[in-house]
Amino acid sequence: MNFSIEKSIDKVPDDWDSLDEDIFLSTKYLKSKEASLPENYTLYYISIYVDNQLVAKSVCQVIEVSLDNVSKKTFLPKWILNRLKFNVFCFGNMFLTGNHIFSFTKDGEDFFLNNIELFVKEIEKLADKKSHLTLLKDMKSDRLKEVKAKLKDYTTLKVQPNMVLEIKEDWQTFEDYLLAMRTKYRTRAKRAFKKSKEINFIEFKAEEIKENETKIYQLFKNVANNAEVSAYVLPSNYFYELKDKLKDDFKLVVGKLNDEIVCFYTLILNKNESETGFLGYDTEQLYRHELYLRMLYEMINKSIELKKKEVFFSRTALEIKSSVGAEPIEIYGLAKAKNRVLNKFLPKIIDLFYKGKEWEKRNVFKD
Repeated sequence: MNFSIEKSIDKVPDDWDSLDEDIFLSTKYLKSKEASLPENYTLYYISIYVDNQLVAKSVCQVIEVSLDNVSKKTFLPKWILNRLKFNVFCFGNMFLTGNHIFSFTKDGEDFFLNNIELFVKEIEKLADKKSHLTLLKDMKSDRLKEVKAKLKDYTTLKVQPNMVLEIKEDWQTFEDYLLAMRTKYRTRAKRAFKKSKEINFIEFKAEEIKENETKIYQLFKNVANNAEVSAYVLPSNYFYELKDKLKDDFKLVVGKLNDEIVCFYTLILNKNESETGFLGYDTEQLYRHELYLRMLYEMINKSIELKKKEVFFSRTALEIKSSVGAEPIEIYGLAKAKNRVLNKFLPKIIDLFYKGKEWEKRNVFKD
């Protein structure tokens, strides 16, 4: 076996897209990401071959992190946080919740996991940066066990669950979805639609996203600025680049009130799944028109129309997502700090900066 590591998606092998259909490891998605990266990000593409045949691929994100930017709620003073800077080498996608670490044949998987330290060293040379933390993110429990067996010196990190709605086969329309609900939650949905009846939802084309880029980004920042934990700031061209490269596999839908954009949501279509991406809203209209809840219903409606089997809602706002029928899927990460002492106490250190919130799971559907 042999491997190559490239700094541009344009230089990966021609058969990069041959391994599977995960859109988040496809050249078209990675081109959009490369064209709209946060300032503290760089990407490295790993290709593994046997006899000149591609058997595994992965993307490593090198992220320069300052704890002052990552966490807004800690006991440490700002002047200390400003000094705490480190480099994270992340295998997996920091923009998403879910396992998009690598694609492989069986031989390729073993080679990737057995040589991950070698890949890190080679990327350190290319990036001219030392890795302080190596991270493999968002694995389900069954995959975690297999991967952990090969990476015994990595620490297991449990994070907030991914909220996933399974679209039943008999939900041919949004009305079918509503009829499957218990009365309490169906009434709640109807109330949200009544409060937001003046909102008109329209899917934007690429040129419309470009024309309204400033407004869309402003609404996105209303949400992003309230995040307790964030390792990056998305640039304003992120949504346009996704639409430009993914075409019909990316949906950006705006909500208009009297011709004024007051909210938007995004979907990325990945095989049988809808992946909800970033969204935004006008904070003054948020509660008056139940914008957030209405957008969740719109995402479900759109996914039913597109004949998808699951909607991935990610790991934020767990309780309201549970109230529309999403179920929690437990996910884990594996991490290794370069410093042995830090590696030993890694879970406790992470707990200082990131704590999962308590929430109540809802029982939405009829038995």
